Amino acid sequence: MEWPGQHLEVDAVPQSGREPRPAPQLVDFIRLGPASVALFDRAMNYLAVSSSWLKAFGRGHADLVGRNHYDVLPDIPEAWKAVHQAALAGENVRHDREESWVRADGVEQWLRWTVLPWRDEHEIGGIIISAEDVTYERALRMSEATLRGMVSVSADAIISHDAEGNITMFNEGAEKIFGYAAAEALGKPLDILIPERVRSAHLQHVAAFSAGADAARPMYHRGASIFGFRKNGEEFPADAAISKVDVDGKKLLTVILRDITERELLHRALEGAIHARDEVLGIVAHDLRNPLNGILLSLQLLRRPGGEPERRGMTSLDHIRRASLRMNRLIQDLLDVARLEGGQRLTMNRQAASPARLVAEVVEEHKGRLAASKHELHVNVATDLPDIWADTDRIHQVFDNLLGNALKFAPSNTGIALVVSQDNGEAVFRVTNASIIAPNVLPHLFERFWKGSKADLRGAGLGLSIVKHIVDAHDGRIWVESGPEHGTTFSFTVPLAKPVVGHPTAHVGLPLVNEKP
Repeated sequence: MEWPGQHLEVDAVPQSGREPRPAPQLVDFIRLGPASVALFDRAMNYLAVSSSWLKAFGRGHADLVGRNHYDVLPDIPEAWKAVHQAALAGENVRHDREESWVRADGVEQWLRWTVLPWRDEHEIGGIIISAEDVTYERALRMSEATLRGMVSVSADAIISHDAEGNITMFNEGAEKIFGYAAAEALGKPLDILIPERVRSAHLQHVAAFSAGADAARPMYHRGASIFGFRKNGEEFPADAAISKVDVDGKKLLTVILRDITERELLHRALEGAIHARDEVLGIVAHDLRNPLNGILLSLQLLRRPGGEPERRGMTSLDHIRRASLRMNRLIQDLLDVARLEGGQRLTMNRQAASPARLVAEVVEEHKGRLAASKHELHVNVATDLPDIWADTDRIHQVFDNLLGNALKFAPSNTGIALVVSQDNGEAVFRVTNASIIAPNVLPHLFERFWKGSKADLRGAGLGLSIVKHIVDAHDGRIWVESGPEHGTTFSFTVPLAKPVVGHPTAHVGLPLVNEKP
């Protein structure tokens, strides 16, 4: 690095042949002043030094005055000597580069040096070297730079405004959250960031805080809700805190704000889940209590003495069996829902199965319920249907739900139809009854825990959701159609099994990743 006057050579002998002398006022100013200053003649001998200079070098006044600067500090770089020579040639040199200096007492300082010539009435008599302590200034700059960096990269909005409510700082987080560029927001009233419906109340809270004794506080104090207003007109919930400082007699308020839209959505979802859980627990308790009461009544009948105990025993055992199956099915539904909630797929054990035989088994299973109801079941299975590739236990579960709903909701003395056909490589199963489902209800039928009426305690609202997952796991489809002319039809498909070439009795399917071996 070259310094001003680095290549100058100046004769240390006065031009006039006389020895210039500094003014007494200059000497006193240097000796008594607070700055770290030293006065030198043209040969770089000390003429006067300040107490701060002595403290920095750990020397006494007699140790320096009259001695040569280069003898006191023999390690002075040549570049600095060039600066001294430039000043003796008449230049004022300010060394803007800050340098670290360790004082004699071990304290580190950051200094900014200035070198300039002094003159008597005739000529340059030497130079003055002063060291400005910029330690605190440097620390303040670094602190401000660090703060600016933190404010800049913060994901939260950090916004300052003056007492008149005009925005004076708008960081990148605020730009992302509110949609304004900093240049658009600076100088604008804070009102642009607040929904109009809460603007008046918000400004009153800010005014009260500004006049109060608190230096900072959360803005949701006393339950007041916080909302932000984006540039695109969108309103959003927020969490915020406000602080204030006095700068040159003026109050500056700073708000740190966070968009909590996602948190609010999660909170509402959690509340909904808790409400649904409580509702389901009530329904499950009700559904389990009914078959349990039936079992208890049947057990009482078995214990009652008297007439035709054999017939009474068979009837009671049949009631116990049906009630136990209902309880088992409800428990199985809850287990299936738990698996689905945990991100697991339903277990499947698929094999080739005859649709006609499967329907015959379903009809046999529901014979008792059909006989006890005021409905007649009409079955129509297409002839020569090939085997399907299915978990038959799961398909029974589908029919348990669909036929159970048909028996539950169909008007008395109406028929229920179970139809099986083939279409485009799939078996199509349809269950039809005379009930009618309102159009606004249809889109929600397969939602978990959904029920048309909260007062309806018939079922937990799980069955159709599980049915859909079963059909989906079979790579099938399920849908519902309902209207006053044809009643309600639930339809679902199951892929056909593919016979192995050369082995007409063997079949292959498309196994699922969750299929048991």
